[in-house]
Amino acid sequence: MKSKSKKIDSVNFLITIGKVVSSYGIKGLIKIISYTEKDDEIFNYKYWIIKKNFLIL
Repeated sequence: MKSKSKKIDSVNFLITIGKVVSSYGIKGLIKIISYTEKDDEIFNYKYWIIKKNFLIL
């Protein structure tokens, strides 16, 4: 018997994890402010989406 799996809409699970505050250099580097408890924990998130208002989801 096949079980019906529900498709999860990932848009409903987006959280803000930081903010882009500036860009610099000729390679297009960006400076971000992490909203995670420890600053380097932001790198534990596999995918980032940067919106027009520079929030990182």
